[in-house]
Amino acid sequence: MNPTSFPYGSNKVKSTSVLFEDRKLYKEYFIEQIKLIEDYGSKIPFADLYLDNSLYGLVDLNADLIQLKNPNTDLKIVNGYNNENFKLLNFIADAYLDLKEYLNKVFLIGKMPANNFMTEMQIYRAYINPDSYDIVIKDIIKNNFKNEYIKSQELNSSITDYHDFIIHYNNYLINNIGSYPLTKGTSLLSSNFIGFSSGLVFDIANTEADNDLLKYIQFLSTKEFIIFAEACLRFGFRIDVNVPWRLIADLNSKAMYKYYERYEIKNINDVFSKYYKKTYTDELKNIKNFYFDSYNFYIKDNERYHKNHKDICAENSSKTIILTRQLANKEEFYKNYKDNYWIKVYTYFKNLEFQKGLTQTQFDNIVREAGEYCKIGKQERSLKYINDFFKDYNNILYYKSKITIPEEKIDDITNYQRPLIKL
Repeated sequence: MNPTSFPYGSNKVKSTSVLFEDRKLYKEYFIEQIKLIEDYGSKIPFADLYLDNSLYGLVDLNADLIQLKNPNTDLKIVNGYNNENFKLLNFIADAYLDLKEYLNKVFLIGKMPANNFMTEMQIYRAYINPDSYDIVIKDIIKNNFKNEYIKSQELNSSITDYHDFIIHYNNYLINNIGSYPLTKGTSLLSSNFIGFSSGLVFDIANTEADNDLLKYIQFLSTKEFIIFAEACLRFGFRIDVNVPWRLIADLNSKAMYKYYERYEIKNINDVFSKYYKKTYTDELKNIKNFYFDSYNFYIKDNERYHKNHKDICAENSSKTIILTRQLANKEEFYKNYKDNYWIKVYTYFKNLEFQKGLTQTQFDNIVREAGEYCKIGKQERSLKYINDFFKDYNNILYYKSKITIPEEKIDDITNYQRPLIKL
């Protein structure tokens, strides 16, 4: 390849237009040149987790967001770089270990050199627990409310119980909707995961993903890459075209089916039904617990508050009275705020996160219909009804973002006008 035409794309490039052209050259020219494996007559098993397959491992065949049902039992520990333990879905771990053994044999017969990521295969990154990430996010929200928002607004004395707290907490969350994902489904769509929450994706190197030249030198231009790509094809893996050291389990691959048999899996439908649950099924429980925990978290460090005597009694006095707030009882809390209320809160924030722009009438109709399902004990059906309105993942505020707002989304969030609907 002519070095002068090599795509030197990097996120450090200041001009967006230059970066776009370089990435276009990388994809449309260079990648096309190496797509055929001459020795085997097969295509290199590329996949694109940034664009074409960006929801891989995040949604099921019905486009519902998913996460593992039983990560403690369904994931298998695999030893990786620096003897660190990583986790993959059990049959994926088996396929990886066989791929690793195969490449080691190729090395021993002299077809691949030593001191190479593809030869000395080690995992550097694998399964990420979305629940752990969600806990971190929720802790940030709770701390910021207690330590920054309340103090800056001088609102502490106005919160006498959890009824007052919910009013102020709603306002706080609405005003900060562009900073943190509130629902579990939305947090899954951040770039912290890119399929890693599924147990189907793993990295065999820790290299700069934004440096196209490095990809070329260390991976794509090497003779061993062709052997490596063929091996991936043989064991049911695809290679991320943007990050060639990232392997993705191809659930439709015939090579992967032999690993299905070990775990009594017949097809891809069985994979989703056996290992994954739809994230929306837990959303109502999650948001209820989040508000309850947030209130008690706030109270633990703010048990006392001050009130002017005249605010409590009719007498005009400048005296200040110290009062004590009580921790919430979960049973009483949920009795006063039933599922219909949380359905309303959940739908409201989903509308903001997905920038759906519902009118007041549309919002009220969704809440009313979902509430009817709750009344007759069909909570999951209620959540499915709401979820079906929010399956367009293109406009979500946190899509491909991290906890801090990425540069490319700042304008979107700044210019985003919240619909004038009432919670």
